[in-house]
Amino acid sequence: MWYRIPLSDICSSTELTSGGDSIVKSYTYRLFIYESSKKDSAISEGVKQAIVKSENPGDYIIDCVPIYLYPGKFFYQIDLHSGGDRISKNGEIEIPADTILFSCSDLILSKKGVRDVKFIRHSIELMPVIIPEYSNRDTLFIYFEIYGLIPDSLYYEVQFRITDHTDSVVFDEKRQRTKYNNIQFDTLFIPLIDFIDGNYRISIEVFDPASNTTAATSEGFWIKTALLDDITKKRFYYDIQYLVSANEYKKFCNLNEDQKKIYLKRFWQRHNYSQFEKRLRDADEKFSTPFLKGRDTPQGKFYIQNGPPDWIDNQVMEAKQKPAQIWHYEAKGVYVLFIDKNNDGVYELIKELNFNQDGMDELRELEGYIKKCD
Repeated sequence: MWYRIPLSDICSSTELTSGGDSIVKSYTYRLFIYESSKKDSAISEGVKQAIVKSENPGDYIIDCVPIYLYPGKFFYQIDLHSGGDRISKNGEIEIPADTILFSCSDLILSKKGVRDVKFIRHSIELMPVIIPEYSNRDTLFIYFEIYGLIPDSLYYEVQFRITDHTDSVVFDEKRQRTKYNNIQFDTLFIPLIDFIDGNYRISIEVFDPASNTTAATSEGFWIKTALLDDITKKRFYYDIQYLVSANEYKKFCNLNEDQKKIYLKRFWQRHNYSQFEKRLRDADEKFSTPFLKGRDTPQGKFYIQNGPPDWIDNQVMEAKQKPAQIWHYEAKGVYVLFIDKNNDGVYELIKELNFNQDGMDELRELEGYIKKCD
């Protein structure tokens, strides 16, 4: 039973701003849990201590109370009292019957790079996220356990998928893992820089080829864009020409300074500045030539607006021996053809095609275009 308490509920404002050494504070807990049939119940209570660092006034204490339950449906109430208002939470837990040989645990969500580790399992250190809220600066860390693997094959497969509030797939990746035991853990890091604000669900599906069975579990979370201290001071605040049409940017340039400030304030409320800055810097790193910044190349501009492709197919034009690339955006259903017409490292955008479910006809069309293109 994981919980978190704001430090402001444990300490006085003087203690949090004193700037002195860490202090030890005590609080009481009481967990009451009972079976739905009301035939059985249990109480766990006591006093816990927390080490509070005065330089972190906005942080929380995160801890847990262990619960050992048999299969069935249970209701609980947990009360935490730290000197101020009593914190109380009600809920229910359902433990499935132990008849499933192959199964997964619930997902434990955490963040990469937490300061204080509170949970160590199979040598993995993490801080469970009690309220699953992230910013686009965070890296989502997922931990789960798999039970009942059959050691008659060398590997198992995991499908990781994230969907948004419209059930559209925004992240989809399959990985093959080596088996070590019939019970083992798995993890995944997912940077959230390219995600926009909203509600999401991370789902995992594990396939064991030895038993030809599948187990699945999922967990919801949401993303709220991290607020910048003063976005107007960011280096690329005015460089919206990479995100808007030429006509729109011309209209922006004709505004006076006050009108530009209003325009940009509204613009960056609708767009993700952190994502834009990362893509712009990536474009400079990947596509720059001795005489042109990567952001100003056709590939760089397309990269900034659409993000990195899922994969790149490098080819060569047969007639002129000029380099060509096909960018594959599987989730968006798009092929994009770039050709280095002048052999100077600058790839021109030649053709963009939407592809159908298998995509073969469109891919052959692009490959044929490469063969006959001058």
